[in-house]
This record gives sequence, C-alpha cells and structure tokens, in this order.
Amino acid sequence: MTPHPGKRLTKVDIRKLDDAFDMHGGYVLDFSDATMAEWFEIELGLDLEQEKYRRIGGSKAKRLREFILIEPPALVGRVLRALWKYRVEESECAKGDPEEEKRVERRLFEFIQKLEGDDSAAATDAFETYEKCETLSELVDGIRRDLDAGRHAAGLDRLHLYCMKRFAYLLQSRGGDYLRDDPLHSRAGKYIKLLAQDVELTEMILNMLRSNIKIFERFNGVRNDRSLAHDNVLLAEAEARYIFESVAAALRFFKSVDGLHFGEGEVVTS
Repeated sequence: MTPHPGKRLTKVDIRKLDDAFDMHGGYVLDFSDATMAEWFEIELGLDLEQEKYRRIGGSKAKRLREFILIEPPALVGRVLRALWKYRVEESECAKGDPEEEKRVERRLFEFIQKLEGDDSAAATDAFETYEKCETLSELVDGIRRDLDAGRHAAGLDRLHLYCMKRFAYLLQSRGGDYLRDDPLHSRAGKYIKLLAQDVELTEMILNMLRSNIKIFERFNGVRNDRSLAHDNVLLAEAEARYIFESVAAALRFFKSVDGLHFGEGEVVTS
C-alpha cells in the first residue's frame, strides 16, 4: 500500500514523533510488541500487526511510521492523540522537566494539525489579551493550548469566561454598563445595540448579529451542562469545535467594525 496522497514525513516530523513517543531505537513508549498490538486493538479497534504496516520494517516505531504514512489523516490524528493521552496518563516512560514536556506536546500537536490540514489553530487569533491582566493572559493561554491540542470540548468553560470578560470590556469601552449577574447573551445583546447605534450595518448583518445573541444564550446552557464548569458529560468534540468557530467568527467581525474599542484600553473589567 502506498503512502496517503500528499503525505510524507520530514526529518523534523520524525524527530517530533520520536520525542513524543520515545521512538528512538525502534521502540514506542513502554510497549512490547504484544502490549502495543493489544492496546491498538482494545483502545482503537485497529490491527497494527497487518503486513501493510511492515513495508519499511517490523519494529514498533517503523510500523507506527508506516501507519502514519498510509492511513487517512483523520484516523492518524485520532491515534496520535490517543497515544499522547496514554503517554501522559499511563506510560511508565521517564518524563522530562515540565517545560520540556510542554515543548514536546506543542510540537506533536503542530504535526497533527499539519497532517490533518486542521484549521483550528487559526481560531486562536480571535482570542487575545486586550488589557494588561495576569488572569486574562492565563485564560487566553489556556484557550490557545486547548485549540492547539484539538481539545475544544475541554476548553468550552474557558471560552465562556473569555466572552463574559470580553463583552464587559467592550460595553465599558463604549460607555455602556452591565450587571455582574448578567448572562453572556445579555452582555452581548447590550454591546450589539450600542454598536448598531454608532456603526452603519446592513439589515442582513443586524439579523445575523441577533442570531449570534441566541447562540450566546444557548452557550450559557452548554457551559453549565456540557463543559468542565461542573461534573458534566462533555459536549461532542465536533459540536464544541463548531461553537469555537462561531464565537471566533463573531469576535473577528466585531473587531473589524469596532477596532477603536476592541483594542487595548485603560478599562479594567471584573
């Protein structure tokens, strides 16, 4: 079986994989041949013992590289994410210092995104620090880590908090006000009303913005019932990603028409 169209592993890619899964010398993490085959079958429903994965050799590392080369990117991405989860939570392989671990994780997920043609990283440009605030910086860093790792569902609570703070800031920047207990859609609605008073918008855009208010209203329920805000069953990843993309699109639009109030300012929000 030939490599999947357009797919190849560069020397840099191989180093990322080797570092992430300790593949130096033909190994993969702390797996033996038997335990690796068992893990792939039980956890992923895959048979890594097939002859098609032995084209470049029979070692565990070579079979995994061949799997990466010939299987569809979406499947490979799922496998690599599962392997990283195993490495972090179950593997007995020696770990590096925390900063090195973060670097290895970041490089691995950069590879996964490139492999999948995943555009989730592009969404990070919509989430930025708009004032000097350590809490806000940590919040944005957390959102970006979730997006880079493809963990949209895990990041929904942080996304909701970011939007609460963002609309509070925008309201104050435009001379509006809000109550601490105002839900997200209320803050968004107040901001959109102020924006429409100062910026000429078409009827179509106004209708779309009103639809966004309804999205933010539904987001309140998702945050409470399907995110890590509480002991919940997480929302399906595809749905969580759609929420991220919808929110990012709205924020980009607001910034494009309201740049003066969208950038850094002296307003301090709570």
